[in-house]
Amino acid sequence: MNLEQYNNYLKLQTDSPKTAIDYFIIVRAYLSKMNNEFTQDSINTYFINRLEKGIKDSTFNKDIYALLTYQRFLKTNFEFPKIKVPDKREKSFITEDELYKIIKELTYIFSEFEKIGILFKFMFYTGLRREEVCNLVPENFL
Repeated sequence: MNLEQYNNYLKLQTDSPKTAIDYFIIVRAYLSKMNNEFTQDSINTYFINRLEKGIKDSTFNKDIYALLTYQRFLKTNFEFPKIKVPDKREKSFITEDELYKIIKELTYIFSEFEKIGILFKFMFYTGLRREEVCNLVPENFL
């Protein structure tokens, strides 16, 4: 089975095009690192290396989900590590003060940044992500 078939499988099985792309990139990187082996030993080795590298829990989990979709695609049945519960104390956002420091610095560097700063504030206060903002249409505001 080739990666192009897996890519098509992802497009049909995932709700988000971004997720499909992310999973494809993760599986392609995995196969490259593991010499195109997808066995229990190669999966264990891969995740041990990832843990030793000290990656974030969210990245570790995304790797698991991506490889689980690849497993479903191949119709195999291997054991995977348990999903890691992220530490609630882990900071995954910026504070309001940090936002304004970023905007101030970028406005100083790029004179046209003032308009983009408004967009940053909108995203910060609404909690919308980049893709969600890009998909907004006038009807969303009525």
